[in-house]
Amino acid sequence: MQRYVFGLLGIAVCSTLIGCSSPTTGSVKGQLYAKPGEKLAPGADEQWMMSFVGINDAGQINNNLTYPAHLEGDGAFRVVASNGEVPPGKYRVACEVEYTKSTTKQGRPLRADRFGGKYSKEKSPLTVEVKLGENDFPIELGEVSR
Repeated sequence: MQRYVFGLLGIAVCSTLIGCSSPTTGSVKGQLYAKPGEKLAPGADEQWMMSFVGINDAGQINNNLTYPAHLEGDGAFRVVASNGEVPPGKYRVACEVEYTKSTTKQGRPLRADRFGGKYSKEKSPLTVEVKLGENDFPIELGEVSR
């Protein structure tokens, strides 16, 4: 009986240790590029917004799986929402670059997207597959006309 109890205890401890060490989510980071090897960084007058939006096999978005990314000055990014934990699956990469296009008669800035909505969450052709553990994605957006 004592061997049986110790055996069950050993199985429980091993199961707990294995379960705790196995990730159930992925972390997402990466770098934006204009073209291979050429980093793409935000301009001084620009506001960049980037997010990863869950999609199904048909490419339909799931707004409940939206994870904003924080952009650094050199174009490096990382998801910080949900403590940086993203469930595995397919995601559309959305990126908008707002800048002041002109001003209204009242002097308020009129903002526009430098990509013209090409990388919006509804239209972006960029997708990634988030896997368990660390994910490091190079994202090529092309040149930004400034």
